[in-house]
Parts: sequence; C-alpha cells; structure tokens
Amino acid sequence: MDARAFAETQWAAPVAGALVGLGVGAVAWLALALGLPASLAAAFALAAGIAVTGALHEDGLADTADGFGGGRDRDGKLAIMRDSRIGSYGVLALGLSLIARWAALAALAAASPAAALAAAVAAHAA
Repeated sequence: MDARAFAETQWAAPVAGALVGLGVGAVAWLALALGLPASLAAAFALAAGIAVTGALHEDGLADTADGFGGGRDRDGKLAIMRDSRIGSYGVLALGLSLIARWAALAALAAASPAAALAAAVAAHAA
C-alpha cells in the first residue's frame, strides 16, 4: 500500500478501534449482568480485547521493552525488537500492563458499568 492510500484510510482506524472497544465493553457488561464480580468481568473483557486484536499491541509493548531494556545502542535495540522471542523486560512490561489495565477496568466496572463501557470504547478508539 502506498503512502497516499494509507493516509486515505486512516479515518477508519478510530472507527475500528471504537468497535473493538464496544465489544470489550459489552463483554464486561454481560459478565456483570450475569452476576460475576467486577474483577472477573474485567479479566474477561481484557481477554476478549487481546483475542480480537491478536495481541498485536501486547507484542509491540514486549518488543519495545526488551529492546530498550537490553540493547546498548540503536542497532542492538532494533535487533532485539525484531527477535521473535520474549525477554525478561518484555515479560515484566506485559505483566505490569495487564495488572494495571485489569485493576483500572475492575474499579470502573465496580463503580459504574456504563463508565467501564465508555472507557473501553474511548481507549480503543484513541
């Protein structure tokens, strides 16, 4: 895809993100409606978001953390980021990211399911 065609399709990115967020929020809403605690609703919603996006963002986060944590120079960082294996920094970044997102979504879901839904849509559309 050339740069012009790519630029012309960028309007769709937030729309697609909002749809993903709507699905993630719907999973949380449904779990809460079924009487599950907010902590489980948040876990199911996060799992749904990761499954729908193919863990693309998580993979990028892990690669970036590994590169900046293990690389000494620019070329070393880029080589580590291209490596398909995950390192210690990637594991730590993923773990901390998941814990933070889970805690935030669980707190929102416990306080207001509508706020959790809105946050999921807004976060994915951004």
